[in-house]
Amino acid sequence: MKKFVWLAVAVAVSFAWGEPPKALHPFVTEKGALESVQGHIQGACCTDDGVFIGHIKGIVKVDWSGKLLAVAEGPVHTGDVCHRDGKIYAAVSLRTNGKTHGQINIYDAATLKKERTVDLPRSSDGICWLGDTLYIGVGPNPKDPHRGFHVARFDKDLNHIDTKKLDCGYEVRYGTQCIATDGKDRLFLMLYPAKGAPGTAIYDKDLNLLGTIKFHGSTGFDLLPAKFQTGANPRFLRVMTAHKWRDKNRDPEKDYKRGRIEFFELTPDGKGFVPVQCE
Repeated sequence: MKKFVWLAVAVAVSFAWGEPPKALHPFVTEKGALESVQGHIQGACCTDDGVFIGHIKGIVKVDWSGKLLAVAEGPVHTGDVCHRDGKIYAAVSLRTNGKTHGQINIYDAATLKKERTVDLPRSSDGICWLGDTLYIGVGPNPKDPHRGFHVARFDKDLNHIDTKKLDCGYEVRYGTQCIATDGKDRLFLMLYPAKGAPGTAIYDKDLNLLGTIKFHGSTGFDLLPAKFQTGANPRFLRVMTAHKWRDKNRDPEKDYKRGRIEFFELTPDGKGFVPVQCE
């Protein structure tokens, strides 16, 4: 009896601390979780505590089963998000008096309480830390198909280092939508491809092009916590819209607003992603 009681306590403490389960399989966010902020899914990151979803007018935090944990309202347009040292960083694009500009909004990862705002002269979307360098996709990046897009780098104190115009060899729409890292030396830039172009461009830390992958992760893509990095190849999380958000006649009860969380592993040759269930 004592052994059963202690086991129950241990399980309760594990869920209270928000630790991820021992095995991960694709899941969707619970009903109502994404109704807490307006807009549609823009980006994602994850920690041991859960999954953070950038969502046009804010950020939603869910646990590893899709249950809502916290919400932060944000300005239009809140885009991609990333995590570092207990903080969530959100890339924001703004338009004031006809002029576009941007922000980095910084939140406490546990509560999603906003702690700081850094203003940027350019619109921003796509954000990720690699080492002590913060990478952000910045404008101008037009809607129509075009070659080239811009990425800015910032140091650990968020001082601007440089901004580079990149070209993945294909036409894209807008600019970088989401950015992830393999945790070592590679960046995965998720793009809106045009005319059948690959959706992922791989760069090194100096923003030299390493290759492209025909894979779409422009609504949220991030490296999984260390707990699930059990093999030689890095594993990632992707968040996709799971409802018909563009359908004006969508039944909000039958087709409720939700995101689908899926898991992928980089192939050994680094030229593709394959679905994986994390055990």
